[in-house]
Amino acid sequence: MKYMGSCHCQQVKFSCEFELKQPTVCNCSYCSKRNAILHIVNDITVYEGEKELTCYRFNKMKGAHYFCKHCGIFVYSTPPEPVYPYAISLCTLDECTWEHIPLLHFNGAAL
Repeated sequence: MKYMGSCHCQQVKFSCEFELKQPTVCNCSYCSKRNAILHIVNDITVYEGEKELTCYRFNKMKGAHYFCKHCGIFVYSTPPEPVYPYAISLCTLDECTWEHIPLLHFNGAAL
C-alpha cells in the first residue's frame, strides 16, 4: 500500500510503499529516547522539502537519522549496517492505523 507522510510543520512531505506487517520499537540509545514506532521500507520518496531534512549520526557514525530541521520531527533512518534499507516513523504517516498490531522489539543497542 502507498502511504503519504509529513513532518509536523509540513515542510517535509514524503511517500513510501509497503505492506504494514511489523511496527517496531528499537532499543538503541537514540531511538529509545525519541520513542519512535518504526517500519522497514525498501524505498522512500521525499517529494517536498528534502533540503529541510538534517541528519544526526552517533556512536560509530554509520546510521543516519533524518529529521526536519524546523519542527524536529524524525522522518526516517538508514541502519548502521545493511540490515534493512530504511526505517520510517509510522507516526508521520497519514491514515496509517498500526496501533492494533503487536510491536517487534529490535535490539539496535547490539549494533
